[in-house]
Amino acid sequence: MSNRAERREAERLARKLAYQEARNKQPQSPISEAQLNANRANAQLSTGPSSAAGRETSSRNALKTGLTGRTVLLPTDDIAEYNRRLESALALRAPQTEQEQTLVQSLVDTDWRLDRIVTLESAIYLKGALEFADAHADQPEAHRKALIQAETYLKYEKPLRNLNIQEARLQRQRTKTLAELKDLQEVGQGGSLQPIGNRPPNGFEFSTPFNAPAAAEPNTPSSPDTQPR
Repeated sequence: MSNRAERREAERLARKLAYQEARNKQPQSPISEAQLNANRANAQLSTGPSSAAGRETSSRNALKTGLTGRTVLLPTDDIAEYNRRLESALALRAPQTEQEQTLVQSLVDTDWRLDRIVTLESAIYLKGALEFADAHADQPEAHRKALIQAETYLKYEKPLRNLNIQEARLQRQRTKTLAELKDLQEVGQGGSLQPIGNRPPNGFEFSTPFNAPAAAEPNTPSSPDTQPR
């Protein structure tokens, strides 16, 4: 079983433990009307930064992971490696238009973020292994490793879940971008988008000169032997 598969199994175990723990807890007493009104009043006091400097700082919060927003490279990223990947992708995809070049760069950016997710996930579990290094010492080594991963997942469940959500979003975005790039490049090579009769108005079928119907051959004069008498 791979390290990532082991982590997934540990996450499943952690969710099961958390569910059992939640069921064993006593239900909390309902909040009073006075406390509810106080909570509402306190919420009005926190509406986010009001100054220009504060809003600018808040707008850069997404840079913590660089998985969302327009910023792709973090200050700690290897810019030379990013440029190498971009040049390699441009050579491989051979974009002919500015729009195609933009899509190629979007693919590189998405792959860069997907790689970062793997690194962040591994770093979280490494951090947990260090934090819980002395935990479950009475258990067999195989059980102890799984329990430490479960403890890590329970403590960092929210950031790990967010990484999974971002990974799924980026994979969908990559599939869409790649399909759009392929369509543009096929059209540029001589194809055309033709509507399909049995599809809805927005359905199209790609056709090229290689699969276009052959032109009818011109009529040839009949030979004397085949002319009617």
